Amino acid sequence: MEVALALLFGATILLIVPFKYIAAFLIFDAFTRELTFRRQMVLRFMSLLKERWDMVPAAPVVVLPFEDDESDAPSQRKESSNDDVGKPEKQLKQ
Repeated sequence: MEVALALLFGATILLIVPFKYIAAFLIFDAFTRELTFRRQMVLRFMSLLKERWDMVPAAPVVVLPFEDDESDAPSQRKESSNDDVGKPEKQLKQ
């Protein structure tokens, strides 16, 4: 729900505000991020983002072993041998 609202909000902003103003704001922000009067605000914002990121639960990942089905392999080879796509012309003439 939060992602959908963020995308809707972003689309609304891009619809209303011209892109050149948004780009100018982002460039201004990037160049003034390390100034003394903004440093504390940027550090608080980054810590807020880190706290939000840490709240996202990690999904467990299970790696399954590779299974080779020998029963399906010959039938696939037969179908591909009938197909002449991708063969050189020399082999097609023979």
